[in-house]
Amino acid sequence: MSYQTCWQEKVKKLPEEIFTRFEKVNNQSTPKRALLVGKGIELLLPNLNRFLGKSEWKLFISQAEDGCVPCCRETGISSDNSETPPDNLVYLKGGSDKCLSSFPAEIFDLVFSLWDLPSQSQSNIFYTDNLYRLVKKGGKVSVITYLDGSPELPLDVIKRIIRRKKLPLKIFKSALPDSTGNLRKMLNKTGFGDVRIWKSSIACAYQSAEDLHNDIFSDGEGNLFMADTTDEQRIFVKEEFIKEASAYSFPLEISYDFAGGVGVKP
Repeated sequence: MSYQTCWQEKVKKLPEEIFTRFEKVNNQSTPKRALLVGKGIELLLPNLNRFLGKSEWKLFISQAEDGCVPCCRETGISSDNSETPPDNLVYLKGGSDKCLSSFPAEIFDLVFSLWDLPSQSQSNIFYTDNLYRLVKKGGKVSVITYLDGSPELPLDVIKRIIRRKKLPLKIFKSALPDSTGNLRKMLNKTGFGDVRIWKSSIACAYQSAEDLHNDIFSDGEGNLFMADTTDEQRIFVKEEFIKEASAYSFPLEISYDFAGGVGVKP
């Protein structure tokens, strides 16, 4: 079972958790707004649509397309979407980095970031600072992200290949936290209070070394290597990876650790 399949099963359980957090945000007479960004956020839409029918919330959801423009009446920016979404659901075009920096400050009661990855040109400071900027005072930010370096097994194999062959390659060091403690530090340093952290994992079973490799580099995850890595180098690493990983006993189960954090803007 691939990581994406395992993640889809996990994400089915998230809507109720999200909705509970919505309801916990202080009651107010003005309409409440939430921004949902991050890879895989579209998997929540079937359950979100059911929730929206009985909710006072207005939800803004990012889509993984270039050219993000906030398309809501409140910002005065029109949308070029061909489909008209429900009154309390607004789709946004573009990656999360662009979406987070396009809105005015302090307009959301809750920002939910799912599994997001800062790009090679951005940092976690850019990311968490924008989360903080967008939330109203007393509003909440909820972050769920996988932990950098998890799982160790496939990454260790790739690192050994690079060292052994003395390849002029560097693995992209993301800004993701490598532990729950570092996730807490990120949110605290940004200025969030009442920070609460939790940890879980996703277990995936692979039938072969090739399945494992393809899953690691699937869905555009070529950014595991720095941008200047050539196609020839990537192909060579793939061949060496499959050869070395085949020494493990398959089917092989690997756990991917992830962490969640909730913070309140004082």
